[in-house]
This record gives sequence, C-alpha cells and structure tokens, in this order.
Amino acid sequence: MLKKLLILVWFCTLWAFSFASAASVTKTTTASVDLSCVKPFVETRESSIYDALKAYTDWVIKAFETRKSDFSTAWSLTDPKEMKSSIKKAISSYTTTVAKLKKDFKVAKTAAWTKFKADSKTCKWLSSTISSSWDSSSAELWM
Repeated sequence: MLKKLLILVWFCTLWAFSFASAASVTKTTTASVDLSCVKPFVETRESSIYDALKAYTDWVIKAFETRKSDFSTAWSLTDPKEMKSSIKKAISSYTTTVAKLKKDFKVAKTAAWTKFKADSKTCKWLSSTISSSWDSSSAELWM
C-alpha cells in the first residue's frame, strides 16, 4: 500500500512539474546563444535536487516506519487513556518530522536553483532565451 501511495505521489509530482514548466515558458527568441555553456549548471542543479529529493523520501519512509511501530505499540496497550495518548504522540511526532523534512527539502531545492541562476549568468542565456518569469516560477516547483 505504501509503495502504491509513493508511486501515485511521484506521478502526480511529475505531472505537476511538467505542467508548471510548460506553462511558465512564455517567450523564446532566435538569438545565438551557446546553450552548451548552461549544460553543466543544469546537470549540477538537477543532481542537487535529486539528492535532496532522495534524502527527503528516504527520511519520510523512515518516519512512516517509526509511526507504524509506534501505532503497533500503542494498540498493544490495554489502558484506553494510555493508548489514546500514545497514538496522539505518534501522530504528532510523525507530522512534525515530515513538516521539517519538507522544509529542509524546499531549502535545498531553492539553494540549488539559486546557485544555478548565479552560475548560469556567465552564459547570458536567460534574458535572451526565455522570459524572466521562467526562472522565478521554476524555483517554486516541487512543493
């Protein structure tokens, strides 16, 4: 069930990313720009985002496994008040952990985009190839 959920989330994220990327590209020109200059910066950005996403999903799975274990322990308790308290604690801990992981991922993703924009300015490609709305909106993709 967890595997199906993760696959569904992955496909939805890819769909949203492709839709947002297509919608945010608004203008192209035929100016002569050496786009191969940008390629290493794109590869670095994508590798950084991949690493951050991989770490995020690995830690979310670990948090879910911890929640699962905490629920199992809670439901083994015989005292209803203790059980309820233990379940609330498991939910709270999981929610807090996932929120922090999401924030950390967003920070890492934004850092990758910021570095990409700074590094790729040497190629002088953004102003002549795509509108400025692309780089600002694209940094907000993926959560």
